[in-house]
Amino acid sequence: MTHYLVKHSEGDVRLHAEDGSEPLSSGWSEWPSPNDVAEQCAADGPGGSLLGQDVLREVFVDAVSGEIHKRDLTLDGESVPW
Repeated sequence: MTHYLVKHSEGDVRLHAEDGSEPLSSGWSEWPSPNDVAEQCAADGPGGSLLGQDVLREVFVDAVSGEIHKRDLTLDGESVPW
């Protein structure tokens, strides 16, 4: 699954799945590092575990493998793919 970090406005960066949904419970005030995304996945998992959480596991894999794409909607002409 493809995931996107999307900057919606200054101080509002959120992670989206390819359908536009937001699999994580919170976003960031600036571009997060892959480690920041992985830590949020762990925080959202019950008991800090990703084992039974398909959606969180997919985000985690994309984060640690560098497969999260960035979109900055504060730039003219930038859009989201969904």
